[in-house]
Amino acid sequence: EIKDTAEYTPILYLDKEKEKPAVLFRNDKDTKVVLFSFSLHYSNLPLMPEFPIMFMSILDELIPTTFDKHVYDTYSKVDINSRSDEITVTAPIFEEDVRFTEFPLTIDAAKPGKYTVVQTPISGTKTVESFFVTIPDQECNIAREVDSLENPYYPAIDEPPAFDPILIIALALFTLLLIEWWLKMREQY
Repeated sequence: EIKDTAEYTPILYLDKEKEKPAVLFRNDKDTKVVLFSFSLHYSNLPLMPEFPIMFMSILDELIPTTFDKHVYDTYSKVDINSRSDEITVTAPIFEEDVRFTEFPLTIDAAKPGKYTVVQTPISGTKTVESFFVTIPDQECNIAREVDSLENPYYPAIDEPPAFDPILIIALALFTLLLIEWWLKMREQY
């Protein structure tokens, strides 16, 4: 039986009155503990479909991922979490390695290239993780036409309309001329 639960956060209870906690966790700077107040071996909790979801939520809370994915587009915001007191970021946007101590950290990935995050978690083993920033596919498509460019030195020439009334009048007059010529030829013979 757990006497002092003040420093632990209960996340699962055995009863509806919330008097008997079943799963507790503690997420301090130097201490990360998940405490099950029962034996998983003699319980049916691991057989329930909610158990892996609960376990993954606990792991995400206690051991956060450094970043969400490994490929980002340029000019996107990258949120970086840390499992240590400080991290070192090597990136094309910085001239040299930069150390950060406040988290979560948001970096504006303005240049394409490899971004490397180095940290030393509680275990003492240095962890090196990288993500890559690429140019978006829309910007790489050379056949895509977004807008036409106008020459600033010459004025734009207006395209003639598809329906030209002068041409129609000329065709009508030419047709009348041919009809008149045909009638004159007919009178002579």
